[in-house]
Amino acid sequence: MKFLKLLFNKTFIIVIACLVQIGIIMLVSLFLSEYLYQFWLISTIISFLLFLAVVNSRDIPETKMLWLAILLPLPFFGIIMYLTFARRRVPKRHVRKISKTLSDINSFLPIPDYDATKQMLSESYGISSYLTAYAKTNGDGNSKTTYFSSGEEWFEDLFSEIQKAEKFVFMEFFIISYGKMWDKLHELLKEKVKQGVEVRIVYDDLGSLGKVAPGYYKKLRKEGIECVKFNTIYPIFSSIYNNRDHRKIVVIDGSVGYTGGANIGDEYINEISRFGHWKDAVVKIEGRGVFELTKLFISTFDGITKRNSDYLKYFPKNVKMYENDEYVHFFGDGPKPFDDENIGENNFVNIISSAQKYVYITTPYLIITHNLFSSLKNAVARGVDVRIVTPAIPDKKIIYYCTRSNYMQLLQAGVKIYEYTPGFIHSKLMVADDKVAFVGTINMDFRSLLHHFECGVDIIGGESVLAIKNDIQNVIDKSEDKKDFKMNKFVSLLCSVLRIFFPLL
Repeated sequence: MKFLKLLFNKTFIIVIACLVQIGIIMLVSLFLSEYLYQFWLISTIISFLLFLAVVNSRDIPETKMLWLAILLPLPFFGIIMYLTFARRRVPKRHVRKISKTLSDINSFLPIPDYDATKQMLSESYGISSYLTAYAKTNGDGNSKTTYFSSGEEWFEDLFSEIQKAEKFVFMEFFIISYGKMWDKLHELLKEKVKQGVEVRIVYDDLGSLGKVAPGYYKKLRKEGIECVKFNTIYPIFSSIYNNRDHRKIVVIDGSVGYTGGANIGDEYINEISRFGHWKDAVVKIEGRGVFELTKLFISTFDGITKRNSDYLKYFPKNVKMYENDEYVHFFGDGPKPFDDENIGENNFVNIISSAQKYVYITTPYLIITHNLFSSLKNAVARGVDVRIVTPAIPDKKIIYYCTRSNYMQLLQAGVKIYEYTPGFIHSKLMVADDKVAFVGTINMDFRSLLHHFECGVDIIGGESVLAIKNDIQNVIDKSEDKKDFKMNKFVSLLCSVLRIFFPLL
């Protein structure tokens, strides 16, 4: 199964494409030597036209640099790679279906009082306003959140809430894996189906590859669970396979929802130890703020199944209104052409740019864009205490080295970096000034920021923001300060070469 994952890895495909090009060039030289000049000329012209397309595109600078570095010196190879990976070969009907579903649901959801929201959020209003404008989601000031600092705590609460489900349970995960966690949850879901509860599950085909049987979704369907795979893998090279559903969403009866870093697998609740202690985080949302989770799940499910759900029955009218001082704004993010904006990245930049005192971040991977680096650097220059925690024990060695290769420039900019020594930190968190926090699925790497379907929630004000801050402070206390970090020269050289390919990692 590891081989199959390697087979659809972009870096692997690039290496294969290089070898193929060398072979083709040799064949052309042997059998088409008299037409070699014409072949080279046509390739060069096409490559130059693609060069102009790249220069004038709205892609981030790192992506442009990658394609220019490939197209100019290697015209034929560059053309193949560009047409394979740069173009988003997502069926237009799929994009239209998801867009229509979101639009239809938005048409009957309550419209927030933006003036009241602006007054409530004060200087943090811009963070929520951006998500409303580009993610097409609305925040809510009458919801309640509960923060779970471990997968174990979250799963216990999740199990309890599903036991109480009366109408429906929606679940969307990157990974579902056989084990104690899934066995316990699976039995409960089958029992709920017998009770007349509608259960829908979406899991990513590549994320769950080797973790459940290839046709496992069919087995679940026979049990009455409506289950679909996202972006099924076939033995054909295509850029679309790089766009994975990395979201983690649970919705119960339209009034309780969860999102965060944890998938369904024993490592997420520390039933097994793969890389030391697995540190994760999930947030529970109660109230109307759950509507946005429901909306995003239905758009994905209907997009895959091509059905039209009866939307109204999944958005209860009599949802409890919570009186507190927190504002909840859930949002989804996805690759082009679904989202022309890099919503997750821009949300991070907005939070960092709003900070005046501190910004604390945890992320399993740290392969950041120039835009993110600039916002972190500028925050330090403003006197903001910026701290980032990454794992000390890696799950992917190459990505670990690439993560560490970013330390020096961040340390030189004044960012404080720590490595979580007890194990692998998988939580994706950001908190600033005791005012705003992010919990979600978005890693600080190009894969999450550009290629995957992601989601998360901004929490403005309230107890959960302070709980997230305290959790990160506890993590920092257990972590190693990397202020004197030095990288092996050979590894540093390797990462310098790989840097141009960071947009593919």
